[in-house]
Amino acid sequence: MHYVVAYLGTNATCIHLRIVAARKNPTYDPPNASFDPDTAGGFRPAAALFRGIAVSRKRVAILISGRGSNMEALIVAAAEESYPAQIALVISNRSDAPGLRRAAAAAIATEIVDHTLYREDREKFEGALQEKLDAHRIDLVCLAGFMRLLSPNFVGKWQGRMLNIHPALLPAFKGLDTHARALEAGVKIHGATVHMVVPEVDSGPILAQAAVPVRESDTAETLAARVLDAEHRIYPAALKWLAEGRVRIVDGRCRIEGQVDADGLLFVPKIS
Repeated sequence: MHYVVAYLGTNATCIHLRIVAARKNPTYDPPNASFDPDTAGGFRPAAALFRGIAVSRKRVAILISGRGSNMEALIVAAAEESYPAQIALVISNRSDAPGLRRAAAAAIATEIVDHTLYREDREKFEGALQEKLDAHRIDLVCLAGFMRLLSPNFVGKWQGRMLNIHPALLPAFKGLDTHARALEAGVKIHGATVHMVVPEVDSGPILAQAAVPVRESDTAETLAARVLDAEHRIYPAALKWLAEGRVRIVDGRCRIEGQVDADGLLFVPKIS
């Protein structure tokens, strides 16, 4: 059973609240392959009940193609009242993406824009994406395993407002199969990068990076698991800075106002 705080009204001295049992989330099985919590009649997060008196937060859309583990990390972070962004929409280009059910379970609106319906017409596909983003009044976009290349025209509309996370320490290992390539190259340190999206793939200004040591016993799978843990930490932090308006692009580099410089060294292998 879920519980939420319900707003009952005010008098001259206090705000009246009571705890009420929330209804169970509606089953995610919409006939039009979309989900909208505003019309589903299901559980609404407590913060939504106070939207009229809450500080305005940036509305974020997450684009996915699969399981959406980074999506979940962003959803968890945005559940905190102090977080400056709310996850307002999840869009997938695949109707069978597991992340859609996870988003719906969190009472977040979902949409599907199936790229196969547009064949090779990327302009129409991106037009359909933009319509969904406009309809949900989106301020910022996060790519989280979205396996479609976006055109310079679409990226230009979201310049400075679209983030991506890449499982490598850019500019090293752009593209796919980063963990296997890192092992093949024999690097001792691997990691993840959050960057602004630009037309060139995996090339935008870098907001944050996290490094992990490569172990002698690592496989691509074990290395990927540790990098994924790092991704789940830096993506919410990077989105927070962007939503707070603290990110500036200066000479092609991200400058974050008020950031605390990191200290320390990572040695691989460990030096005694």
